[in-house]
Amino acid sequence: VLAMSSNNKYLQILSTIKRAKSYFYQKEFQKALSLLLAADLLTMQGGEIGLKYVIRLYQGACHLNLNNLKMAEKMFVLAQKEIENKGLRKDAAFYMNMGFLRSEQKKYREALENIHKARNLEIESGKYIIRAESSRKLYEIYNTLGDKKRALEMLQNYTIENDTIKNRDAKSKIIALELESTFQYKQIEDSISYAKQLQIQNAETLAKDESLKRKSSELEAKRNQQYLLFGGIGFLAVFILFLYNRFRVTNRQNKIIEAQKDKNLFLSQKILEQDQQLILGETAKTVAHELNSPLGAIKAGAEGLRFLMEELVNQLIPESSEEELKMASNISEQQSDAFDGLHTKRQKKESISKSLQEKFGLGDNQSDELATELVQLKVYEPDEQIIQFLISCQDRQPIYKLARCIGQIKMISNTTISATNKSADVVSSVREALNFKGEEALSDAKLKESISSVTTIIESNIKEKGSFENLISDDLELSSVNEFKIFQLWYNLLIFIIEESKSPMRIQVTGMVTEDSIQVVFGLNQAIENKILEEHHYNIIMNAKKDSNDLRVGIVKYLLSDKGLNLEVQKTDSTTSFLIDFPNKKA
Repeated sequence: VLAMSSNNKYLQILSTIKRAKSYFYQKEFQKALSLLLAADLLTMQGGEIGLKYVIRLYQGACHLNLNNLKMAEKMFVLAQKEIENKGLRKDAAFYMNMGFLRSEQKKYREALENIHKARNLEIESGKYIIRAESSRKLYEIYNTLGDKKRALEMLQNYTIENDTIKNRDAKSKIIALELESTFQYKQIEDSISYAKQLQIQNAETLAKDESLKRKSSELEAKRNQQYLLFGGIGFLAVFILFLYNRFRVTNRQNKIIEAQKDKNLFLSQKILEQDQQLILGETAKTVAHELNSPLGAIKAGAEGLRFLMEELVNQLIPESSEEELKMASNISEQQSDAFDGLHTKRQKKESISKSLQEKFGLGDNQSDELATELVQLKVYEPDEQIIQFLISCQDRQPIYKLARCIGQIKMISNTTISATNKSADVVSSVREALNFKGEEALSDAKLKESISSVTTIIESNIKEKGSFENLISDDLELSSVNEFKIFQLWYNLLIFIIEESKSPMRIQVTGMVTEDSIQVVFGLNQAIENKILEEHHYNIIMNAKKDSNDLRVGIVKYLLSDKGLNLEVQKTDSTTSFLIDFPNKKA
């Protein structure tokens, strides 16, 4: 503790090594390794002065005792490098550990050589602990090799050296006992001398006490007067302190009351805003029900057609040849309207890639690239003319862009016409009240905060059936989104889940960053059986439905398809998961 509180790195490293040694000798090798690792980290800050060798040596010894021979050898090699780099001399402990390692590896000749070196160094220095251990290990190796004569010689050496250690320990105990008895004898003598001095001091004290008693009686009267005076002053001070404390507490309470008033006003305003949002939500739901759900498709079609036609007329057609226009139109007619999940798209890509390899002899990379482009374009059964044309193109992206634009115009036109025919009488009056913007206001949105703003409003709906848990990280963001549309997305999806579930309900929302997207998952502890989940969002919005919950699913799918996303539903016997993949923010 003292070493760690100082600025001396050498002492810090040394104290950590000594603690590790204590665990090593108690055979707690894992604890020893942890401390040795800490000491090794301290050496990186300087001040090790040759201690790294000791660290490596004891790390190897710990691994050796744990029978981790590869790590033990690695540590001993590092210890040897430290010796060579620092110009140190190999000690008996190094040779003995290397010998024990080679013995475990059954490299007996190398083991004999190292252990003999360790024993000779101990003989030179007059030490016995490693010498005795070395003799015992040499006995075991020679006995294993069948050299009975040398084995017996080493056993005799071990017996003599071990007895020497025991005798030395016995002498140490005798010396310790002698020192203890000498100390106790000295302690008794000091106690007798102290008792005599104490008797003399007591006699002197009695004489002084008699003199003090007389003075005390004279001072007693004065003390009583002083106590009365001090008591009065103390009572007055306590009373003043009480008044001050009462004033301070009252002032603090007044501030708290004022702050609470401000907070109550703020909360009242928030509650009023939430009530207004609820009223607006219910009003919008009623209007949507009365209009039979086509307005979402009409709005999306109107805005989409305007932007797509502007792009087609001003950019794509002038830049494309007649052959490219014809081929793009042909491709757009083969585009699928179905919204498939990631797993389905992956299967279709593999099927198209295999077909391209078999029919047209394309390589793996070329077929995979073309199959990926066709799947992204939603062309799952291309004819041979299209494939031949695409293979011959050096840059296929302009064709894809043109085909995608034409296909979207056809799809949106059909949907918009159908929706307009069904609600023409109502749309003409509603459109005048709506404020359509040419461009969306896009911004980055905190994912957790965005969902929490919805759950705050529908908190009572959630508590009626169960609970909701938001497990999304605070720093996770959706990039370039319309906050109002995202709010609509969460609101309609959560209301759908709540109304379709049964008590007790438990909803968990999680967010995970993948390689190219942020995946948001709403998990429910129940299986939802709803055929609407599998329908196309245009069919949900356009067809007459009695259940307003179907409209919510349609709005969710519409809002996602507006950004080229989709809602994937995974169901088991006891759970339902709603998965949405948002593209990551690009650098």
